[in-house]
Amino acid sequence: MLISIIYLANLADSFAIEDFYYLTLSFEEEVLLLLAFLIGFGIKIPMWPVHTWLPDAHVEAPTSGSVILASVLLKVGGYGMIRFLLPITTEAGIYLSDYMIYLSLIAIIYISFVAFAQEDMKNLLPILLLLIWAL
Repeated sequence: MLISIIYLANLADSFAIEDFYYLTLSFEEEVLLLLAFLIGFGIKIPMWPVHTWLPDAHVEAPTSGSVILASVLLKVGGYGMIRFLLPITTEAGIYLSDYMIYLSLIAIIYISFVAFAQEDMKNLLPILLLLIWAL
């Protein structure tokens, strides 16, 4: 994601996000930028298949840290996608939307099975949050 931001800044001669919105990018550039941003924000959401850090973070964190993680920090990835990713890479987002929907469907099914197998309640909380986010 950092490389993508530097690339966009070189094209726009500025680090202002509004300048990124008005760039004329080729379709291939948009796809590569979308994939780079999607990986970065997908880890933060967390999106399948880069979601494995979340249960461990909730288990290791104190209760207050787990609440902050669930209530605030996980939303940053979704906000970043809506605020930065989609306006910059609109055409690529439309083109790859089916694949993102498939990833979300896989996540819903996978997380449902993981939730059924979970016995520890503190481990179950982040799994249920992932399921709610995917829906």
